[in-house]
Parts: sequence; structure tokens; C-alpha cells
Amino acid sequence: MKKIFVLTNSINGLYNFRREVIIELLNEGYDVFIVAPHSEKVSYFNEIGCDFIEVSISRRGKNLITDLKLLLKYIKFSLLRKIGD
Repeated sequence: MKKIFVLTNSINGLYNFRREVIIELLNEGYDVFIVAPHSEKVSYFNEIGCDFIEVSISRRGKNLITDLKLLLKYIKFSLLRKIGD
């Protein structure tokens, strides 16, 4: 099955503006993985069939060092490899 990773710094924004896209991807048979900081909306996405991967992401996103640390975290934990093919 094909996998889609949605990386976001705000689950609330994803819920408010991209919820229909996520539902359509699920209806088309994709495995949808949401990578974001924890929020109260996580339970909604879990209920409709998404998998959630919690990652701390700065909502400001203007600090190069912080962003590089996030990139290294993705590489170090091999985020994409953990999910498998």
C-alpha cells in the first residue's frame, strides 16, 4: 500500500484546512502518517484511520539551528525507514 507522510507544525491547521484532503487520501487506499507535535485533534485523525508520529516542531520556524536539529532528528531516527516499505 502507498504511504503519505504529512509533516506539519500544527494539527489544528491540518484539521481546519486539509481535513478533506486527508479523508480523500484514506478513501483512495493510502496509509496516511501525520508527523506533528501532539494536539487534542490527534484523536480525530487516529479515529479516521491515520497514524500519528509525535515530533517537536517549533511553530516559529525561523531559527536555522533548531530547524537543522529537527532535520537531524528525522535522519537519526530514520523516520521514513521505521515505517518500512
